Amino acid sequence: MLLRDVKWEFLLPEEERGVKVSDEAEKEGYDWQENYLEEIRLGKTTLELKSTAYARKLDLRKLSKADWKAMKRVLQTMNFDRRFRLIEG
Repeated sequence: MLLRDVKWEFLLPEEERGVKVSDEAEKEGYDWQENYLEEIRLGKTTLELKSTAYARKLDLRKLSKADWKAMKRVLQTMNFDRRFRLIEG
């Protein structure tokens, strides 16, 4: 899960701004509130995510074209200030 509140984020200190990442990392002992998105690589069938705590590779072959487009649009919106690297191709 990627979490970002762009409406109120400007009130946070600089070091607390950005996209927070949450998944099973909490079970691994990571605090999701301290786990920030660093990079997303979008391939034709995969998404590689790198955060301050871990990296994941997701298989997106079952994702519809409409969902793929929507996901890219959301990621671009979340990256309005270039807090993470968004690499396509």
